[in-house]
Amino acid sequence: MDEQRDSLIKRVVYRLVKKHIAGSTADSALTLVRELNGKGMHATVTFLNEGANDVTRARYNANTYSQIARQIARLHLNAGISVRLSQVGLLPSDNALERCMEDIIKVTKPYGINLWLESEDHVSTDELFSIYRRYRQVHKPIGIELPIWEPLDKSFIRDNIREGDFVKLVSYTHKKGAPVKIEKNGKGQNGDSDGKSRSKKEELAVYVSNIGRLLQEGATVYVLEPDEKMIAKLGGFSKEYKRNLIFELPLGYNNRHMARLLKMRIRMGVYIPYGKDWTPYVINKLTEGHMRDLAAAVLYGKKAGAANAKNL
Repeated sequence: MDEQRDSLIKRVVYRLVKKHIAGSTADSALTLVRELNGKGMHATVTFLNEGANDVTRARYNANTYSQIARQIARLHLNAGISVRLSQVGLLPSDNALERCMEDIIKVTKPYGINLWLESEDHVSTDELFSIYRRYRQVHKPIGIELPIWEPLDKSFIRDNIREGDFVKLVSYTHKKGAPVKIEKNGKGQNGDSDGKSRSKKEELAVYVSNIGRLLQEGATVYVLEPDEKMIAKLGGFSKEYKRNLIFELPLGYNNRHMARLLKMRIRMGVYIPYGKDWTPYVINKLTEGHMRDLAAAVLYGKKAGAANAKNL
């Protein structure tokens, strides 16, 4: 009975979130990429298959990314791929990560396909940059995600950012410590300034500061942001920002708002997830604050929800 109830809940939730997911197959994602390219937009594709706890799963995920990269090249699509290191071998032995990354780069490198390393909860910034530096030596169009709340002070820039780096600033991320949902009144759900809540004004200021420092260092800067109004503010902030920044909206964007952004001649793209393992994506990237815990409890079950929410 419980299994039937849980299955029903997941089907209902999926009906609510399916607009944010291209579908379960690579073909569904590639069809969407082709449509976006026809409108003058690029795309970044990610595969929803989480938690590679063994080498077999890691190699399967790596092969899936390699296959979709081959399809992107064969179809001459303007698209990159975005990988979570936990998908391709953050394991204690067997050098799974090295082998999986080498397999993916063998496909992406000859065609100059952008390869993004995503920010995750259990991967420290230092570890992420260490891995990024290692593979940037062999594949130039490789990029790294950074949460906008990461303090990009002078010492951080000096130690980590190099001219020509690809950096994607993200306001929604797998990492803990992301701000709680910002309400229309400009305050977080708590309605206070407890260090976790962030107003839209604060968020804009952080974006402007971080973008300015990265551009000054000679980095190519992408911004993955679900708030169309925030993108409009950043794109209209200065001619330099409009000329140099590349923006992405996650799938599920408002068509009317997207049309307005394109009319502003802002360079736009879409972050496209596909696959059957969509529950972690819904919890980690489509929910924030208390809603995140609630979503985990609903989708994983009340007993498992609390434990899974703590480990997200």
